[in-house]
Amino acid sequence: MHILVATDGSAESGAAVRFGVTLAHTLAGRLTLLHVVPSSEDPRDADALVQSAQAEAGKGGVEATTRVEVGNPVEGIVKVRQEVGADMLVVGTHARKGLARVLLGSVAESVYKSAPFPVAVVRKFDEAATGIGPVLAPVDFSEGATEAARAASHLAQELGVPLALVHVLPEAVPPKGEEGPQAARRAALALRHDAETRIQGLIKTLGLDPKQVGHSLVTGVDSEEIVHLAGEFHAGCIVMGTRGHTGLLRVLLGSVTDHVLQHAPCPVLVVPPGITWGTGWWGKRG
Repeated sequence: MHILVATDGSAESGAAVRFGVTLAHTLAGRLTLLHVVPSSEDPRDADALVQSAQAEAGKGGVEATTRVEVGNPVEGIVKVRQEVGADMLVVGTHARKGLARVLLGSVAESVYKSAPFPVAVVRKFDEAATGIGPVLAPVDFSEGATEAARAASHLAQELGVPLALVHVLPEAVPPKGEEGPQAARRAALALRHDAETRIQGLIKTLGLDPKQVGHSLVTGVDSEEIVHLAGEFHAGCIVMGTRGHTGLLRVLLGSVTDHVLQHAPCPVLVVPPGITWGTGWWGKRG
């Protein structure tokens, strides 16, 4: 795997660097460290910034290359990613200046909707001695969620960590004409049974061993449950798709993903549609 980390020297981008270094070391991958200097800023400190990140990578046992670009941060990141052929972009959630817009401004929408590569959003990263923990994949059984789950399963296999699938059940609504607690209970049981069947079908579709894949069916608010389970499972990474046919995996900047990005206790890897069917690292079959 070739990992591109965008850094601006902030604490958040420092966490992104550590996550990228840990991935590159664990997967025996390549690492490129990038700093894009906005045209309005003085570029004289740029080399020292990437060299500091390079030294951090060296401490983690990874020999990283560095790049410095001047211009629009988003355009610079996309340009360099294409030039080096990186499989994944890693970026912090609240960068000091220009990069903050990559996640929370109007630029973010165009980047994530068009980016043909996975983007790991790092709010914080706990690089414990055990390395990256389990991979958590929320699913809503849409095509996009299935592709993200496939990428999650491949990543978990390469990292040698457990994979956990989670589905947040929607509110159970009894059939028209049926009312009362019993009807509500039957509707909830039917909904859970259907989800369990579909989870098992997804595990089979992904070619996974059911005994080696954990899964949870929970009720509640989608984003809150995802964040809660990530903490409960001590997840090392959440892997989500950008689109789904329910509220769980909407367009990236929808309320669910926004909440997950802002509150997740671990990095969130956002997988665009079609990525696992392509070529390169993500196109591999486990």
